[in-house]
Amino acid sequence: MLKKPPIKVGDRFVKLGAFQSHVWIVARIFNIPSEPAHANLAKEGDGKETLTISLPTLGDSHYFKRA
Repeated sequence: MLKKPPIKVGDRFVKLGAFQSHVWIVARIFNIPSEPAHANLAKEGDGKETLTISLPTLGDSHYFKRA
C-alpha cells in the first residue's frame, strides 16, 4: 500500500462535491488539545475566505483531493 505524503503548509486541495470547485491552500497547521491536528486553508486568490479542517478529513479522498 502506498503511503500518502504528509500534509504541509503550501499544499493545495480541492473540496469534492462542491458546486464550484475552488483551490484551497494550507496556510497553517496547528494542534488542539485532545483533538487531531487541524489546518487553516485559504481560498486561492481570496485570502479573506478560509476554512478550518482536521488533517484526517483533509487527507480523506472522499472529501478533498490534492490540486
